[in-house]
Amino acid sequence: MRIPRVEKALADCEAICSSSLPSGPDAQDLLSRSLLVLVYAEFERVIRTQLLERCAGIPDAAVSKFVENCVGSVFRSLGIGALSGLLGRFDEEARKHFQSRVDQDTTNHYDSLIRNRNAVAHAEGPAPTLEEVRDYYLHAHVVLDHFREALFREPSAGEDRANEVA
Repeated sequence: MRIPRVEKALADCEAICSSSLPSGPDAQDLLSRSLLVLVYAEFERVIRTQLLERCAGIPDAAVSKFVENCVGSVFRSLGIGALSGLLGRFDEEARKHFQSRVDQDTTNHYDSLIRNRNAVAHAEGPAPTLEEVRDYYLHAHVVLDHFREALFREPSAGEDRANEVA
């Protein structure tokens, strides 16, 4: 799932770095740090929005409000394992569906995005380059598609029968 705000920020940062404006290593470092934090924040926003959208059809206003409040308590991490666990709270097949879609290359880029964002947020170590942040984003944003697909998927006929028996 491409995120327009991130796409624009990426293009703007690349334009600044390739322009004749003064943009030495310090400026590029600040741009990549800012972009990394933005990508992480947008991933978090998209996942939270998808969770609330999935629960939006609850007709009881009090239960709907309860669920909305619980999303903040339950959704604490963007890690692949945490997202799998979150989907497992909906149903085990959603968790399995998500895990089957996320390949190792995507997981590596996604984990690098998260690990580097956390390092930047806590001032630990050097920031990745702008090119690395772009690469993380371009490979990792598909996790959002896989999450949404698993969250909103229709159960197969076999799953429906298994739920009826249980």
